[in-house]
Amino acid sequence: MEKVVLREKEKYSELTKKCLAFLEAEGGKETSIGKHYTEDGSGIYFIASEGNTKDVEAAKWEAHRKYVDLQVALVGEEAIKLADLSAMEVLSYDENRDFVACKGEASDCVLLNTADAFYLFPEDAHMPGLSADGAHAYVKKVCFKIPVECFE
Repeated sequence: MEKVVLREKEKYSELTKKCLAFLEAEGGKETSIGKHYTEDGSGIYFIASEGNTKDVEAAKWEAHRKYVDLQVALVGEEAIKLADLSAMEVLSYDENRDFVACKGEASDCVLLNTADAFYLFPEDAHMPGLSADGAHAYVKKVCFKIPVECFE
């Protein structure tokens, strides 16, 4: 699911560096749990969360329309199932939360390990927070919410 076209790699690099600088300013791995807003006018914010990974049966598919997710693992490892949103059944959309609830079958799965970062675009339905090896494990991560306009 390679999304980075050669001419766009510089843009991805710039946005990734910007997001990681925001994270570092908030304390890096020690960032407090919750929503953190940036002051630069870009509309980028991030949500820091922690908890144990879960089984597929306890997880939900999601996608977003207004934001691109940049998932960054601070501690631990989780699996994220992926599917093209066009192949999913869209159940609902909550505009206030920019949350598309959907269901369907995964076409791919990625492992997000400590210090990894992974972009998820509006066409990427995803099921995050899954146990990587069948055992529930502690994960602390941040999810940057980057307005799609930042990629234009």
